[in-house]
Amino acid sequence: MKHVIIIDEDRDIQAVLNSILVEADFFSEILGDAAELMTRLNNVIPDLIISDINLEESGVFTRIKARYPELKILALSSRGRIRSDLLFETHLRNGIDAVMLKPFKKQELIEQINGLITAAEKRS
Repeated sequence: MKHVIIIDEDRDIQAVLNSILVEADFFSEILGDAAELMTRLNNVIPDLIISDINLEESGVFTRIKARYPELKILALSSRGRIRSDLLFETHLRNGIDAVMLKPFKKQELIEQINGLITAAEKRS
């Protein structure tokens, strides 16, 4: 069973993501902030991290990629209509592997998750 860490301050988003992941046979773990995530990564390396993009401001994604370059990070953004190519370029430099805009469709989320995990497995 693949392990996915969810990190988002919004409890509603946490619940929705957890429900989708459990239904799709993932082991889901919910954390509240960057400090909790970094502490958890000292003990467990998940297959994927799903995070609110606002966590990027803390620099945590760059720190994660420096320590665990193969660990995939999917960031969720509610920033509305942003040109996705510019959004991705900016965030890629900060350690994010993929960005999805909220609201998202359940099937698109699962496909994105599976694609990122498969890509990581092929590289290892």
